[in-house]
Amino acid sequence: MEEQETLYLFKNEYEIQAYAGEVLTKRVGDIIVETIVSPTVEQLKDFGYKPLKNTERPVEKPGYAIETYYENQPEVILQCYRYVKIDEEDAE
Repeated sequence: MEEQETLYLFKNEYEIQAYAGEVLTKRVGDIIVETIVSPTVEQLKDFGYKPLKNTERPVEKPGYAIETYYENQPEVILQCYRYVKIDEEDAE
């Protein structure tokens, strides 16, 4: 059996959710109009799930922490990194 690539749903800059086999439901307001059990990759993509692509993690830099964040691109979700200055008082 071929292993399926994990797809993720972009929630916000700091949170993504992997598809974990749950039943998908399409709603119009409060009314469920379609229920999908064992969705195909195409159905998951229709719901907004995308593959995760990692970018290169930068090297450590004195005085900075490396923060992970996500960017929602049209075809993929990018896992990105940025430097965040560490306050001197936080480092102690």
